[in-house]
Amino acid sequence: MRVTIPTFETKQELFAHLREKKDEIIKEKRALPIFSDVSMLLAATKATANKADVSDRFSVKLIANLANWMDSHDDVMLPGSWLKSINEKGTSIPVLRDHEHSIGAKIGTTLAVYAEDIVLSDIGYTEGEVKQAEGLIFEFEPKREYDEKLYLMYKNGEVTQHSIGLQYVKIDMAINEEGDSDEYKNWLKYFPQVINKEKAEQRGYFFAVKEAKIFEVSAVLFGSNVMTPVLGIENIKALPTNVKKQPSLFLKRF
Repeated sequence: MRVTIPTFETKQELFAHLREKKDEIIKEKRALPIFSDVSMLLAATKATANKADVSDRFSVKLIANLANWMDSHDDVMLPGSWLKSINEKGTSIPVLRDHEHSIGAKIGTTLAVYAEDIVLSDIGYTEGEVKQAEGLIFEFEPKREYDEKLYLMYKNGEVTQHSIGLQYVKIDMAINEEGDSDEYKNWLKYFPQVINKEKAEQRGYFFAVKEAKIFEVSAVLFGSNVMTPVLGIENIKALPTNVKKQPSLFLKRF
């Protein structure tokens, strides 16, 4: 779901509306669970998996969300906005299909959740002056018995985008209109970090998300943040039957 911003003839009218309705808009954004929706802008991404070498048990490393990217909701997740959820929930955050919140929608077991700096050229994005950004990273093991279709799609390198189900906690409005307003100060503060600056300049505003609750990550056809590919696939080696299994990793951070 998204907050609908009316269309105006001029940006001055738009900015006046945003300021007048600021508290109402932010309250509505914080109240809504946020999921992906269809985006027509597809980023060039690449996976590092060697499909020919994938065994029956494998782990997937994926970008669940990329900070500083202005998404289809006009929102920019800031670095660190997910750290509270990482610390509190860790591997209890599930990996689902299409934001379907049911036990039958789980597609695997979460192995690790952490933040990591991503070199944008490594995922096929070479435009603009921002060269790297913080990614929310999930590592998980797809389970064939949970969802055979998605298991095979990951194994064959056919899943290319992901999306997080989340709820905003702390959010600022940024508006590109010179003056002494808090909104313009936020623009000056956050705009230099934005990766796809051309979109922010065209819109003239965005919402900077400083903290969010992360509920899940989903495999999707189109993510509201398109910079969410699979980074790699690794085989999972079975433990010898005479070796006691060690506790699974709860949290991994960089």
